[in-house]
Amino acid sequence: MRISLYLLIISFAVMYCQAQTEIDRRFNALKESGNSGREVQLDSLMNYIGELDTASGNKLTKKLLAITARFNDPYCYIKTSAFSARFGSIHERTERIYQAYNLAKEYDKKNLIAYTLVILSEICQERNIFDSTMICVILAKDLFYELGDSYPLVTVLHKIGDLFYAANLLNEAEAYYKEVLQLKGNPFDWSNWRKFVIRNNFGLIERKRGNYYKAKNHFTTAVTYLPGKGKSFSAADSVRITYSYLNLAENAIDLNNLDSAKIFLEKVFLLNSKLNWPKYWRSYYLLCGRLKYLEEDYPLSIQLLEKSKLTDANYNYSDSYAQVFKYLSVSYEKSGDIPKALENYKLYDRFVDSLASRRNIKAAIYLLMNDKLKKSEAEVDFYQNRQLLLFGAIIAIFLFVTILLFFYFNMSEAYRNLVFKNLEVTELGKKQDDGKDERDGFNSASAPDKESESPEPAVVLNGHQNNGNKAKMNSFLHKLESEMNEKEVYKKTYLTLDNLAHDLGTNRTFLSKLIHTHYGVPFNTYINNLRITKAIEIMKHNEDVGDIDKIDTIYKAVGFSNRTTFISAFKDYTGLTPSVFMKKLHQLN
Repeated sequence: MRISLYLLIISFAVMYCQAQTEIDRRFNALKESGNSGREVQLDSLMNYIGELDTASGNKLTKKLLAITARFNDPYCYIKTSAFSARFGSIHERTERIYQAYNLAKEYDKKNLIAYTLVILSEICQERNIFDSTMICVILAKDLFYELGDSYPLVTVLHKIGDLFYAANLLNEAEAYYKEVLQLKGNPFDWSNWRKFVIRNNFGLIERKRGNYYKAKNHFTTAVTYLPGKGKSFSAADSVRITYSYLNLAENAIDLNNLDSAKIFLEKVFLLNSKLNWPKYWRSYYLLCGRLKYLEEDYPLSIQLLEKSKLTDANYNYSDSYAQVFKYLSVSYEKSGDIPKALENYKLYDRFVDSLASRRNIKAAIYLLMNDKLKKSEAEVDFYQNRQLLLFGAIIAIFLFVTILLFFYFNMSEAYRNLVFKNLEVTELGKKQDDGKDERDGFNSASAPDKESESPEPAVVLNGHQNNGNKAKMNSFLHKLESEMNEKEVYKKTYLTLDNLAHDLGTNRTFLSKLIHTHYGVPFNTYINNLRITKAIEIMKHNEDVGDIDKIDTIYKAVGFSNRTTFISAFKDYTGLTPSVFMKKLHQLN
């Protein structure tokens, strides 16, 4: 058996040179294909890369990212970005898949959104974050149904089975795995890995049920699937067969068949010496520690278990990590080191509680089993919100308060400056209006329309007025400002140009041009500005800030017919609404 394993490893090494030629051919085919054929070429290339060892796969994926980034259509680049989440630490993979998901959302590629959600669900499942896994599966399921894509739905069914297994709903998990066994889905995925994974999953279910001999049959059958694929043994196959041997070794230990366990562990050591997967080393040292414990070699058991604890920091939240503390506790106890035994048992208990709480999704997962997702959106939202609040409420509240305070202080300062500016402009406008009384005539650049008729005797609004006309103009201005400043006729709610012209003893055309020429605004704006100036004066002495009734009193007092017109005119004049302006005045005081 050992010779066969060495031959497999040597065969894999010999294939490397041949693989380089095949890789170059596939990359060239992708670059030369048109838009219509690129997706097929990309899938083929990613399937090929997925069968290589981790280092080679990571290197080629980076090359693929550089190539697809130059394509006009972002589809290939986004899918490659998602594919790159297979490589690196768990945190790097999480970051990459979120980047791919955001790109898919940005370009509204629904098939890619679903694809990234499936990969994200796998990462969450590895981290035992089962509520997030469930949410990703739900969203992906909806999208695949909407797109009518049947192949990816098999992946979703597979994930639902995994969720049931994580929640210890073994019968439901088995039912979903059997459905996947019938549907198969994508032919490449089925022949390449899914058939093997499903068979292993049946073994895991039987082992949880305590049916160790049935579990052994499933694990052994899964191993036979790999070399029988009609092609050379790949690096990915090495990963899968190593996983099967680990399952067989653990099953043998559960059966107390230590000799068989040693054989399987030796195979794991030979294979993983080539692969060098940290999470497999953790499981390997854990099982070796358990084996030595059963052989009553407690010092060596502790040494191996401590080595397992220090292996692969990416998986410090996994089942295997909890098991390390469990067996360290009993090994230290047998060695007579009670303090160490208690310390490790407390750590084991803490991890078990953490895993149990994260797997407490039975009620929510039944929604998936009964296909009530679309009819029970409110219930799903409840479970999603509960879990999200459980893991993110404290951080979200802290960030929200920080941002709120930041914007509040900035807005307060901005409003303070704005109020000062508005008050300065108001005072300046009053001074300018007072200064106009002392000037003679009008600005010669403000010539009125020559075709306008001014029946007022001998008064012509142009740049060539004689001294008599200037005196006449000043006389009308004094009369107008007397009406406004002393009599405050602008407070009349229904004041019109005709009424005011009649009171001044002139006509509407002359008065309109007089106001426009001297003040630079139409009649209505001139009256509204006087009313707003008066309103501001009232507000300066008003202490009932924010009182709606007080605002109503003010607008009526200064001559506006309704609240809406007053607010609009006030905002045009000051840049603020009346209530905000009054609050800022109160703060300044």
